[in-house]
Amino acid sequence: MLRLLALFIFFGLLKSSDKADGQIGYTPMINKPPLACGAVAHGATTSRVMYSAASVTEPTTCTSETQTATCFDGTLSAYSGTFTNASCSASRTRYSTASTTCPASCAGETQTQSCSGGSCGGWSGTYTNASCTQSTTSQNRTMYASSSTTCPSACASESQSRTCSVSSNTTPGTWGAWSGTYANASCTQNTNSQNRTMYSTSSTTCPTACAAESQSRTCSVSVNTTPGTWGGWSGTYANASCTHNTTSQNRPMYASSSTTCPTACASENQSRTCSVSVNTTPGTWGGWSGSYGNASCTQNGTSQNANYYTCWGMCTFSCALAGTRSRTCSVSSDTSPGSWGSWSPNGAQHYTDSNCSITY
Repeated sequence: MLRLLALFIFFGLLKSSDKADGQIGYTPMINKPPLACGAVAHGATTSRVMYSAASVTEPTTCTSETQTATCFDGTLSAYSGTFTNASCSASRTRYSTASTTCPASCAGETQTQSCSGGSCGGWSGTYTNASCTQSTTSQNRTMYASSSTTCPSACASESQSRTCSVSSNTTPGTWGAWSGTYANASCTQNTNSQNRTMYSTSSTTCPTACAAESQSRTCSVSVNTTPGTWGGWSGTYANASCTHNTTSQNRPMYASSSTTCPTACASENQSRTCSVSVNTTPGTWGGWSGSYGNASCTQNGTSQNANYYTCWGMCTFSCALAGTRSRTCSVSSDTSPGSWGSWSPNGAQHYTDSNCSITY
């Protein structure tokens, strides 16, 4: 550029010299200093930094170029280059953490940076993570069919799960529905005890009552989802039931306590019934039937003595007392009439009367 200016001055002086030699139309040339372009001196070059875009978003960065222009006698030439923006604003997103777990969203902020004159300021904001992953997750829980059971029944349980779904990392995730159907978060397996009545025998006969005892046992709990365990029964009786059987009694009773053979003892069969109300309460005897009041009767044996007579010669002469005869009444059963034995002595010529007319 300086060479061009020197040539221009040289040819001007030469032309002036020719006219000074007597040529018509000669005009003396006045030498003036060339003009500056503001702060830019004549012939000097100035520069500036320009940007391709007024604003960009990461990952695009502010791109700059240095442009130059030359001052020639007060006129500044066009700047070189093609960029037209004197400044550039960049923006980016940064996150407080590198990752979160659903349903928590990533906390992000938009940060800005201003560039001009070829230099950029610092980024706004405080977050430092260029990316943030919102991880999906799932949850598991144990739920129960009921809130409580009674030992030995175990709590019925099921494992349930649900998944957290992600749509955008800066939007809270959404929990899906729980699997399964059980709705109780806890279940208590209550301890328990049982009582029962047991008997020493399976049956008794009235009026003897059934001998009973109360027995108990306890159900122990270890884990609520495991069936409880029954302990042993207290007591020693082993029969779950006892029948208190009704009964009746029979007896012979007699009209008198004794008779004399051959008169039999007059007897009757009497009966009574034992009534039952509760099997553990002694039964009650009813009254005896009949009217005889003697529990025993003895039919006493006996004997008889009498005179007997005899005669001779076909009893044509005389009938005389011969002596004493006897017989015994024999008893076989108290309630059967006794039997008289034969008279003794006994012969063909023995008579019961002094006329010797009745034999025995």
